[in-house]
Amino acid sequence: CIAKMYKVDEICINLELLCQYTNTKFIEEEGITIEPQKNQIILKNGVTIDYDYLLMNIGSQTKVNFDLEDSPSIIYTRPISQLITRLETLEENLIKGNHIPKIAIVGSGAAGIELCFGIKERWNKCTNLDVDISLISNKKDILSERGTQTMKKVEKALKEKGIRVILDANVDKIKSHKLSYTQGESKREIEFDFVVLATGASCSNLFRNSGIETDDLGFMLVDDYLQCPKYPNILGAGDCVSIIKHYKENFPPKAGVYAVREAPFMKNN
Repeated sequence: CIAKMYKVDEICINLELLCQYTNTKFIEEEGITIEPQKNQIILKNGVTIDYDYLLMNIGSQTKVNFDLEDSPSIIYTRPISQLITRLETLEENLIKGNHIPKIAIVGSGAAGIELCFGIKERWNKCTNLDVDISLISNKKDILSERGTQTMKKVEKALKEKGIRVILDANVDKIKSHKLSYTQGESKREIEFDFVVLATGASCSNLFRNSGIETDDLGFMLVDDYLQCPKYPNILGAGDCVSIIKHYKENFPPKAGVYAVREAPFMKNN
């Protein structure tokens, strides 16, 4: 979808139509508070909904642990729907100009790597220019946890695509189209037109504000049955939860595919 190999509607599920098909009531509104003792969830519009079982799959947000100026030039990767919308909006302006855009992508996990290739492919085509992309990583190697062969193949592909890689760089500040970072003992800076944050996941404050037990990052803690230990009629899956026995190992990763895999188990439990 990033590289325009698929259309947005080919990778998304129309929830309203799905609910109609399954005879399920669909409510498009933000939940702001859970009252687990009362078995209620309060929505942003003030409506209170009673439940017997509450199944949570609210996803995650982009994690930011450096000084960041709020700016239209910053592109968040979570949620994915907002990422696509921002790319499409920026694209319209890129097509009108004849300026080679400088893109900085922060984060060298699988998502950051995919975004490098996807955005390069997408914007090279729409601008007929060779987009300038820099990948900034706080690690000393690219995807070293995936094995030496994978790491070498990715490094080779990045080089072939002309994507600049800056390793062992800890971002300090992003402001006024400038990204400042520390590399060893040195303070450095690069300029950009747009910066993409693929810096991992954080959670909303919904669980903490509702008195539901979370890990240090605010993700709801669940047991092996995906249940909240204190309130077993509250279950969770996907990005928004951490499994008590495994969260210190960062397993499962904060990726939407795990919500899909966990759904049948949640249903049975």
